[in-house]
Amino acid sequence: MADNQSENTTENATENATSTDNLYENDNDIPLSPIPNNNKKKEQISLSSHGYISDIFFLWVFRFIRLCRNVDLNTIHMSLGKPESSKHTGKKLYKSWRYEIEFHARQPSVLRSLLRILGKQFALLAVWKVFWIFFTWLGAYWLLKHSILYIENYHNPEKKNEPIYAGHLYALGLLISSIISSICFHQLYIHGTKIGIQARSGLMVLIYRKSLKLSSLSNGIGNIVNLISNDCNRVAEVCINFHFLWSSIIEALIIVIIAIIEIGYSALPALFIVIFVLLPLQYFLPKHASTTSLKTTFAVTKRVQLMSEILTVMRLIKMYAWEKFFKKKVNEARHNEMDQIRKALHYKTISFMIVFTAPMLTTFLCLITYQTLEKKQMTPAVTFTILSLFNTLRYPMTMLPTAIRSIVGAQVAFKRLDEFFILPEAEDYINYGNGRKRENAIEIIDGCFEWQGSENPALNSINMNIKHGQHAIIIGDFASCSTLIAAITGQIRLVSGDIDINGSIGYIPQEPWIINGTIQDNITFGQPFDEERYKKIIDLCLLTRDISILPQGDKTELTDRGANLSPSQRQKISIARCLYHESDLILIEDSFSVFEPQVARILFNNCVKNFLSDKAILFVTQQSQFLPGCDLVIILENGEIIEQGSYEELKERQISFSSLVNDDQIALDDELLDFNDEDNLDNNRSRSMQEYLELPNPNNGDMTIHQLNNLQVEVTEATISKIIEKNQRSVLSGARVLSNNQETVHRTIEQNQLTMHSILDIDNNLNRQNETDITYKSMYKKAYISYIKSAIGIPLTVLLIIFFIIVHSLRFISDYWLKYFIDREVDDIYLLIYVGLTLGLVVGAIVRGYLFCVVTSKKSQSYHNGIFNSIMRAPMYFFDTTPLGLILAAFAKHLYLIDDYLPDTIFQFLHYLPFIIGILIMVLIVVPYLWTVVIFFIAAVILIRTYSRLAEHRLEQLESNSKAPLFLHLSTTLEGLFSIRVYRAQDRFTHVYKNAVDENHKALYSLMFVKTWVAFYIDIVASLFIYISALFLVLFPNSNFSLTEVTPSSTGLALSNVLQLLVFLQWLIRTISDIHGAMYSCSTLRLYTDHVPCEAPELVNSNRPPEGWPSNGKIDYRNVVVRYYQYSIAVLKNITFSIRAHETVGVVGKSGIGKTTLMMSLLRMVEASEGSIYIDGLSIKDMGLYDVRSRIAVIPQEPVLFAGTIRSNLDPFEKLSDDEIWKALKNVHIADSIEEMPLKLETPIIENGRNFILSQRLLFMIARAVLLNTQIVVLDEPLAALDYETDELIQDTIWKCFENKTLIIIASQLSHIMKADRIMVLELGRIAEFDTPHGLLSNPHGAFSKIIEQSGDLDAQKLKKDILSKFTPPKSNESGLHVMFKEDPNHVNKHANKSNHNKSQSTPMPKSLENVFFNITNNSETIKNTPSSSSQSGSGYTNLLSLYTNPNETAKKSNKEIERDITNKKSDDYLHDNNIYIE
Repeated sequence: MADNQSENTTENATENATSTDNLYENDNDIPLSPIPNNNKKKEQISLSSHGYISDIFFLWVFRFIRLCRNVDLNTIHMSLGKPESSKHTGKKLYKSWRYEIEFHARQPSVLRSLLRILGKQFALLAVWKVFWIFFTWLGAYWLLKHSILYIENYHNPEKKNEPIYAGHLYALGLLISSIISSICFHQLYIHGTKIGIQARSGLMVLIYRKSLKLSSLSNGIGNIVNLISNDCNRVAEVCINFHFLWSSIIEALIIVIIAIIEIGYSALPALFIVIFVLLPLQYFLPKHASTTSLKTTFAVTKRVQLMSEILTVMRLIKMYAWEKFFKKKVNEARHNEMDQIRKALHYKTISFMIVFTAPMLTTFLCLITYQTLEKKQMTPAVTFTILSLFNTLRYPMTMLPTAIRSIVGAQVAFKRLDEFFILPEAEDYINYGNGRKRENAIEIIDGCFEWQGSENPALNSINMNIKHGQHAIIIGDFASCSTLIAAITGQIRLVSGDIDINGSIGYIPQEPWIINGTIQDNITFGQPFDEERYKKIIDLCLLTRDISILPQGDKTELTDRGANLSPSQRQKISIARCLYHESDLILIEDSFSVFEPQVARILFNNCVKNFLSDKAILFVTQQSQFLPGCDLVIILENGEIIEQGSYEELKERQISFSSLVNDDQIALDDELLDFNDEDNLDNNRSRSMQEYLELPNPNNGDMTIHQLNNLQVEVTEATISKIIEKNQRSVLSGARVLSNNQETVHRTIEQNQLTMHSILDIDNNLNRQNETDITYKSMYKKAYISYIKSAIGIPLTVLLIIFFIIVHSLRFISDYWLKYFIDREVDDIYLLIYVGLTLGLVVGAIVRGYLFCVVTSKKSQSYHNGIFNSIMRAPMYFFDTTPLGLILAAFAKHLYLIDDYLPDTIFQFLHYLPFIIGILIMVLIVVPYLWTVVIFFIAAVILIRTYSRLAEHRLEQLESNSKAPLFLHLSTTLEGLFSIRVYRAQDRFTHVYKNAVDENHKALYSLMFVKTWVAFYIDIVASLFIYISALFLVLFPNSNFSLTEVTPSSTGLALSNVLQLLVFLQWLIRTISDIHGAMYSCSTLRLYTDHVPCEAPELVNSNRPPEGWPSNGKIDYRNVVVRYYQYSIAVLKNITFSIRAHETVGVVGKSGIGKTTLMMSLLRMVEASEGSIYIDGLSIKDMGLYDVRSRIAVIPQEPVLFAGTIRSNLDPFEKLSDDEIWKALKNVHIADSIEEMPLKLETPIIENGRNFILSQRLLFMIARAVLLNTQIVVLDEPLAALDYETDELIQDTIWKCFENKTLIIIASQLSHIMKADRIMVLELGRIAEFDTPHGLLSNPHGAFSKIIEQSGDLDAQKLKKDILSKFTPPKSNESGLHVMFKEDPNHVNKHANKSNHNKSQSTPMPKSLENVFFNITNNSETIKNTPSSSSQSGSGYTNLLSLYTNPNETAKKSNKEIERDITNKKSDDYLHDNNIYIE
């Protein structure tokens, strides 16, 4: 079965691979984006060959570094060689992969494909490694041994002295061998980097090409991004490090063989230790470390995903006061992550301990065996030759773990790549050639389609025939309708049946897709520019006015998915793109829902009925207004066509369209109310902006004053207020998607996570900043101090550093002790001291590794805790003004550098620094007069590092910043995959992608050249120092000016140590640079920890509300002014009102006038600047935020389900019993669905609720509010288009579940608030009207009546009549007495008195007012009588006396007595206290 499946998969891949593909044939024909004409002269730098000598010694890099230091990097034109270009490598790898698919169809391998094109040159790199081994051992063994013998012969009169030139030749030989070994090492490194870049380039192009053909992104966009950002890097890394695997083993064996040659059987302990201890340990330790690092990567990914979720829905978390729950989740994820990090760090430190102690341990055992068992005298030549041999064992033992970690990482990468490249590709049913010659544009016969990995058909028995020029509408189950669109475009697999599409396809998605470029680029989309057609389409799509108010018209650059446009403008551009392409078959996916009804109708007539009249159209919609205008209506339910025919035919069959489409129009969106505001129809620039531009909603991010100025818009108080308010409407933050469908929350979280790769988190200005700048140096100084002080503090950190120095001192003392007793007659006491030093070194190395792991782990945790606690306590305005990509980058990239990269680098620094300093001290002690020249070598190293530092720093930032457009283009492509395929733009997008890859590789390759130049010339300086040391030993053999006499043993000690400067000195310099770079991350995290603002305390122990508060749910606003930012304009302006206990209030008004701010202020998401808010008589301003927010239930617009289980989403703190949870689920009509699930309440939530349909997730939101069991509930109605039955179910559930609660509804659909007791109409941050629905509609000129008139698809007169018919006004009171509510009238609703004492009484008394009138009638005191006015009933006032007098009381009293009672002073006070006013 598995084999068959594999065969099918590979056959499919083969078929797709051999299909027509021009991705690699027409690159030269694709026009590049226009490059700005720069007057600055471009400096040309080629990154390919510059001649043999120049390449060997990196001579051309001198000029390159000079240019990088002195000129702007943008003025340097770097060019890759043809072999490194993505076009060349992509084409070669693509052909190799096609060969692999053809001849290894059962199990194709990416590794074999790479070896086929790069294997030969990669194998030839071994030549450099062989030469490196030869010249390294030539110096470390033969030349060193003969140098010692030269000095030994010189001081031994019995032996014939060698000529003095022999000593000079040995010294010169050490210089030449060191330089050649350095050349070989760095040529191996840079050529390995070159091949790694070629492999990375080819793989990145192949992955991108494959992603363009995938049938579905089943593993998410993030998986493809990880393949490119992580797996391709692992493959490139193994190209650099692989040769150290086999060479390390060979070098270790060479060492043992030479030792056997030198000391015979005494080398057997070394043979045993090297072969059976060191090599196995250095193999298994890095392998386990690599495996642990992969687990760490998964743990980091999990934590970052969790942080992405938290940051995306931070507003909702704060509303629920669930910070503690999410802190616990993050801390658990962090704990698991730190366990893996500590484990990997332990493996690395043990590996370093082995490298550090192995030379001394093997030398000790061999010499002990040589001295005690073989009874031979240890001579300086033998002793220090053996010591030098085993010292050089550090080279292979250091590189072997690196090679193994790279290989293990590459193995995982190749496995993931193999799995990705055999994924099924989208099928192409389209016959482009002569589509118009056939009658049918699309024909499906018995089509059965299913999604990849699903066993159940998504569509079944689909029969459909659309002719050219026929317009068909698809309604019903929206998921099935969207799936049909996906099936036609080949995104899901055809299981059975036939599908035939003739002609090209145009596509207008529900969520408009915008690319970075001009408006014209987005519309023409690669097609030749036809000015006449372009202008006509602009006019038809109502874009003329939009474009006219933009400063650069249709040349305006659109960035970040069109963030500088409104949703309607983006959709208009999407429609214009489809029209411009003149396709034969047009697919429209509910694309007109973003517009208000009048605009949608105009666009439909202009574009669909007129311009596309001769085209075949499939139009998915949820709006009934378009049904009569189409030729065919297709009804889809549960993946099957249940009805199809013309609109009239279906009406004759008595099809209920109201159950299939939503007649209720969202009447309060951005355009509608501004478009029809009769009070502001000025023709000035400001009004034009408000009518046609629409200020962006939160989906766009924040629009700034600067952007408004760029749009030449008059910035008024209303404008700013609208921007601020609209940025608060959604509970989702960051790069929000523009629709509210099944995957909105998950896709938003995923997109926020992807912004880490595409955001520029390093200031570009630093590219031109001199590192001597005081601010720059101060930033790094603070970062160093901060890291040292973190967790354990400065004293303990300094003690750890001192401990490293002490351990290294033992090593040098042991070497000197060896020299000391070699010069004397060896005694057992000398050997015992040497044994003690050796054991002390081993124990010290173990202890220092353990302490280092503990200390750095605590420091990493300290940084995480600091930024995490700071972010969780930040106010919402911080998240509104800070890109989430930056915050996520801090939690991902910067924290990972501090967790993993920085400890590893610091450990190497603390290892190499005392090591190098110890070598210098040792050599200066032994070699005469060396101190006279050592300062010149130190100065040379400093000069090399200083000269290259600025260039390296700028290139690092260039490389980092070049990733942003690469990943932005990748994520843009994956988001617009349907559109790219439909418009056949794969070639063009691939070409742009290749350019982005090449730009990144230019920066990366040039950076590697500079780093290699630094390392190479530091090795040259080290080689010269080795030569000078050897030369001085030859020149001054009898000198007494050194601290020790020049003897054979001192010569061996000096040369065996100084040879280790080669490689290790440049590694020390590189670690210093790496630590300095990582300090930027420390600085960034400390910035978040110390400078992020903090909101009010969670708890104020001195002002905790009583248990059970609020018991009634009465809300009072008294002169409340709300500003989101200090000194900004007020969004709510001195508002005063009361909401009674158990009352339902609907809040309506134009977009951006304060509705959401009203909710935010109640929850203290934004603090009131002035005035007070009271709940049940207690001011919430002085309470802790937890006490306020946890007592108010919120049902948000977006149905957000968090990662976890059903139980954790409903009861995160595990305070409720199963019975309580099941009861709530039954109340919201979702219990039956959960009962059918095997895990019941423990069912995991997949991708933030993807395993539940939209209506179920909305019901979960209601269940969550029910379980909170608060007296106050705030409903921010969802903007999602729901079918009639679902909408009714949700509305009934809300009214039943919160019958005895104070319910505030932020209305999006007018029909939903007509049951409310009262309706508040807001205008420009003030209360315009606050009355019963009947009272508001009784005034035809009132604001609410205007809203009803503008309700679009709803028949305004019918709705108004409907409402008034439900409310029978009372008969006129003879006395003419009217008790009026001026801001606080009441209306009969669900809280009405159920008793019906008098059937003639038209309206029963609401419970919220019973006490008022019961108090009035029982106190028998009078209130001043106010004459009635016949006009009052028409101006929003209600005669409450005639409605709500107690019939039993009024029967006993005359009207005058009643009037006297009502004017009672006490009742007047009561009414005044309750905000009831008498007119």
